[in-house]
Amino acid sequence: IPPDSRLHAPWTWRPSTQPEFLAELTDTVAQLPRPVRLILDDVHELLDPVALHGLHTLLRNRPTNLQLVLSSRFDPPLSLPRLRLTGRLSELRADRLRFSPTETATLLERSGLNLTPTQVDTLHQRTGGWAAGLRLAALALTRTTNPDTFLDQFSGNDSTVADYLTGEILSALPEDVHEFLRVISISNPVPSRLAAKLTGREDAGSLLDHLAHHTSLLTPTTPTRDTYRIQELLRTYLTADLHRQGPTRAADLHTTAAHWWADHNQPINALEHATRSHNPALLTELLHRHAIPLILTGDHEPLRRTLSSLGAHATATDPWLALTSA
Repeated sequence: IPPDSRLHAPWTWRPSTQPEFLAELTDTVAQLPRPVRLILDDVHELLDPVALHGLHTLLRNRPTNLQLVLSSRFDPPLSLPRLRLTGRLSELRADRLRFSPTETATLLERSGLNLTPTQVDTLHQRTGGWAAGLRLAALALTRTTNPDTFLDQFSGNDSTVADYLTGEILSALPEDVHEFLRVISISNPVPSRLAAKLTGREDAGSLLDHLAHHTSLLTPTTPTRDTYRIQELLRTYLTADLHRQGPTRAADLHTTAAHWWADHNQPINALEHATRSHNPALLTELLHRHAIPLILTGDHEPLRRTLSSLGAHATATDPWLALTSA
């Protein structure tokens, strides 16, 4: 910093002094002989309008030798589309920060855990490669004597994961958005039209797109951005939270989802939701409707699971189901 810069002196911060401070900062940085990287963490915590205006000003008048690195759980209220358009923005979103299976294995190994490839793969699938979830699981695994039992039960409903999700992520969302996510968590993946059917919200598609783009809690699974997946640990927490409100509500939502998938010619998804609805009549109806097409396409395993969930007595007393079973 140049010796005559006022940044050397203690600076008493007041909102009225912000323009003067930012001007002094940019002028000083511009005179430095080497590039400067300024890292601002937890930008989602910036709520004060004066502070946000100052960040806007700094971005607009940024010296060429100053690189700003912003870390945030949600998209900050900045002119990101304009920055993208002008080529002044590089983004690392959740899909690029997600751990690969190899990175997951490395993290667990460096945490002092000696897991089998199958156990590593199970944990990677349960967490979706989410770094925080992997770290929480690794800490818990160091305290267990039976990794297989732990991995079978590990989900977003684990106490340490649940505390993190509620305290650090869900608490920042409006209650109606929290409820929206809770309801759609029964389906994985969830098409936007099914989300609208489950929640009764006509804006379900735009809300899903907004959440995927601004929070990284969801990931689009199609180029047209009409189907999404919720981050796996978050989804399992939300599903458990939904069941805590009473099994009847969850069963009703699964019934709605089963009818929707069946009407859209997706019998495997329909049978899965019908099984979770605990509604034998619905399950029987869908088997009568879809058993032959599934047999012809070779999708025998979903049929076996569905027939098993109905039970031997129900299968034996229905000639069509008995023939399907045979």
